[in-house]
Amino acid sequence: MQADLKVSAGRIILQGALTARGLGTLWQRATRAAADAADARLEIELSDVKKLDSSGAALILAMERRHGGEVEIIGADPASLALLAQLRGASRPPRPRCFPPNPHFGTGCGRVGGQGSRFLARR
Repeated sequence: MQADLKVSAGRIILQGALTARGLGTLWQRATRAAADAADARLEIELSDVKKLDSSGAALILAMERRHGGEVEIIGADPASLALLAQLRGASRPPRPRCFPPNPHFGTGCGRVGGQGSRFLARR
C-alpha cells in the first residue's frame, strides 16, 4: 500500500506504509506541509499507518524539524514510538568528551628543546 497524507488545520494525517518502498513522492509533500504549519502547534496522526520502518520514522523526524515548533505524535503504536525515540537519540550530535587537564603535558618540552638548540649551535 502506497503512503499518503491528508492535511487539515494543525494536523497532518499519514496513511499506509511509511517504508522505504512506500514513501515515493510523499517526503517532499509531507515536509512542505509541516513547514507550512509552522505558525501553530502541529499534530501528526499515525493511526492509519499500516507499517513504519526507519525511512518512515526519518520522514516524521524531518517533518518535526521543518515545522520547528511543538509537534505531537498521535495514534502511534508502541513499536513506532520506540523507533522514533531511537532515531531521535541517534540524530543528536555526540556530547563532547571533556578530559581533565594533564599536569605533565609540556613539562619536558623546554628541556628537550633546549638540548636540540645547543646541538644545532655546535654545528
